[in-house]
Amino acid sequence: MAISSEKPIERRLSRRILQKITLSIKCHATGREIHDATIVNISIGGMQFFIQDTVSKLHIGEVCSFVFDLPVLGETNVLGEIRYYRDFTDPESGHVVHYGVKFIHISKKTWNLINKYCQNDNEFGENHFPDHQARTIKTTSGSESLTAKTMALIKAQVRLDAGSVFKGKVLDINFGGIQLQLLEPIPVNVHLDVHVAFEDQSFTTDGLCNCCSNTDSNSHNKPGPFLVNIGFYSIAPQQFENLQSLMFHLANHIADSIDKVYFKHESGK
Repeated sequence: MAISSEKPIERRLSRRILQKITLSIKCHATGREIHDATIVNISIGGMQFFIQDTVSKLHIGEVCSFVFDLPVLGETNVLGEIRYYRDFTDPESGHVVHYGVKFIHISKKTWNLINKYCQNDNEFGENHFPDHQARTIKTTSGSESLTAKTMALIKAQVRLDAGSVFKGKVLDINFGGIQLQLLEPIPVNVHLDVHVAFEDQSFTTDGLCNCCSNTDSNSHNKPGPFLVNIGFYSIAPQQFENLQSLMFHLANHIADSIDKVYFKHESGK
């Protein structure tokens, strides 16, 4: 495995809610199962969970099935990729390892429910969490590099209601939104049309710019490039299937590059 490196936490593409939920995990490559994990926050794009540090670590880039219970839906199954891990000291659980997961397959029904609760998180009830003491965030440089190379193959275009069109470099995309690098800024809280294409897959939806920041704070005479986060908050059923297919192909493209096991795509209605 490639040497790990420290990486700061980036701005989220979508809103997360704090909620402790029991989680079961099955790793596709090895068949390994873990039944004593706990989700600590979740969004429509991914989640964070922890396990005791005595459990053998999961690998960056590993594809797993995650099973947990949600209100109304009951047992829920999503497919996700391990993106990073970090060690914590939890006053209640002791030494634990937190993992960040990016969803690469989620049903429309599950997406709708998580999206609803993320926008109205009081419906989950009160949540009380002890403070966690972070140590370091670990990512695998080889996996990060391959992901970046795949992202560079994606074509993205955003169009404002006024008619202005922006094309930029895709830094990340998930079921919660897309992160772009643009040469010009986009106003925050502005609705826009988003079109994304990768190989023979394409996806179009409405989005909302929830963050736009200058990536070079020292550049005053020539501002930019700009880091822009666009959230997906309402996706038509057909376009959601297109997004599922696009995410599936992206994940398999990266998996093929690092000789990981392919997984079967099952469309979630």
